[in-house]
Amino acid sequence: MQSPRSIRNLIAAVGAAACVMASPAAAQPGTSFTYQGVLTSAGTNVDTAVMVDFKLFDADVAGAQVGSTISSMVTPVDGVFSESLDFGVNAYVPNQALWLEITVEGDVLGRQKLEAAPFALNTRGIDVNSSGDVGIGTANPSDKLHLADTGPAIFRLEADTDNANETDHARIDMSQDGGNVTASVGFEDEFQNDFYIRTFDTSSQTADIFMVPEGEVIIKSGMALGDGVTAEQDIDFFSANGGWQLGSNDSGSSVGADNNHFYLYDNSSQSYVMSAPKGSGRIGIGTRSPATTLDVNGAVTIRGGADIVEGFETATSDVVEPGTLMVIDPANPGKLMLSTQAYDAKVAGVVSGANGVNPGIKLGQDGTMDGDLPVAMTGRVYVKCSAENGPVMPGDRLTTSSIPGHAMKATDSDRSDGAVIGKAMTSLDSETGMVLVLVNLQ
Repeated sequence: MQSPRSIRNLIAAVGAAACVMASPAAAQPGTSFTYQGVLTSAGTNVDTAVMVDFKLFDADVAGAQVGSTISSMVTPVDGVFSESLDFGVNAYVPNQALWLEITVEGDVLGRQKLEAAPFALNTRGIDVNSSGDVGIGTANPSDKLHLADTGPAIFRLEADTDNANETDHARIDMSQDGGNVTASVGFEDEFQNDFYIRTFDTSSQTADIFMVPEGEVIIKSGMALGDGVTAEQDIDFFSANGGWQLGSNDSGSSVGADNNHFYLYDNSSQSYVMSAPKGSGRIGIGTRSPATTLDVNGAVTIRGGADIVEGFETATSDVVEPGTLMVIDPANPGKLMLSTQAYDAKVAGVVSGANGVNPGIKLGQDGTMDGDLPVAMTGRVYVKCSAENGPVMPGDRLTTSSIPGHAMKATDSDRSDGAVIGKAMTSLDSETGMVLVLVNLQ
C-alpha cells in the first residue's frame, strides 16, 4: 500500500447525542455512534484489511486524550468502511468540544471535530443552551428546566402506567449538596388518593401536609405561622354567609395592650368573639380587654350541669356517695361530715352527682380550698331522703334526719331555723329514696 493515505466524505452519525422522543416500549439509545468514511491511498480506493485506531481529544491540536483508544481491523469495500464507536457516556462532558483522531496502520490522518446530530440540541421543541439549561417550548431557557407555552404550561408526572402496582406514585424529591432527600412533593393513598408535601431531617420524616380529595388539609405535626417580623398574622375562613379570622396582633407596645393579643374575629359583625391579651393570662369573650382571668361580656349558658359546688374534704377516708347530706364537722375546721341527727343547724349541702345530674360550676382555690368532694351549695341536686317524718311532697322544706346522710321533711318551725337544706321538687311516699331538692340554705 502506498502513502499518502486519506479519508474523504466523512459521515458521523452520533446516536448518543440525539434526543429522541420514544414510546416506553421502544429500545433505549446507547452511547455508540456509527462512523463512515472512504479510505484512499495515492488516489486509489483501499480494498484490503487495515488496522485503524480511533481516539478522542479535547482540542484540534495537542490537547488531552478523552477515554480509551478503539482499535479495529476494518475491510473497506471500494474504499468505503463503517465502524461503530463507543467511547462510553463519560467521554461526553456538557459543553465540551471533541475531536476524533484516526490512525491507519500507524499513520495519523488528522482530527475531525465531532458536531451535534441534527436534532441533538433542538428536538421537537427541546432546546439546550451552552449552560446546560433545558428549554421545552422556548429556545432561551433561563433555568435548568424551563417550560413555556403560548397557552397553559402543564408539567405532568404519570406513574404506574401499566396499572401493575397501586403503590407506585408520582413524586418529586428535593435535596441539596448531594445529601439525603430533604423535601418531597407527591401523591399517595394514605388518606385515599391524596397529594402531600413532606419534609425530612437527616434520618427520618418530620412533617406532612396532606390535601385530600374531599378538600380537607391534614397536617400531621406542628404548624408555625408568621415570620417573627410582621406584627399581624391570621388565618381567614370564608363561607357563603360570612367569614372569620383567627390570628394574633403583636403591634401593642406593652404586655396586655389592646393590640397585642390572640383573637377570634367575626368579619360579619366586625367584632372580636374572643381575645387573649399577650402576657395577661386572661381570656375575654365579647371583649378585647378582659379584666379578669375569664371576662364574659354577655350571658353564659352552662349545659353540662345543674348546680354550683365547692370542693370540700372530710376527716375520714370513707367514700361518700353522691346524694349524701353533709354538715359542718365541728372537730375539724373547714371540713364536712355526714349528717347524723335531725334538725342539725350545721347543715352545709348535698354531695353532687346523684342520678346523673352533674355539677355546673365548681368554685375553689388551688392549694387552699380545693377538696375533692363536690358539695352543692345552690341549684338542683338529688339528695338521699327519709319518710321518717312523714311523706315528702313537692314544696316541703327539707332538713337533716336521724339516718346518716339523709334528709327528711321539716315540720317543727322552731327547730327548722338554720337547719333547712332547701325545698323538695319531687315526692317520697315511704321509707328512703332520692328526692330532687332546690338547694337553698335557710
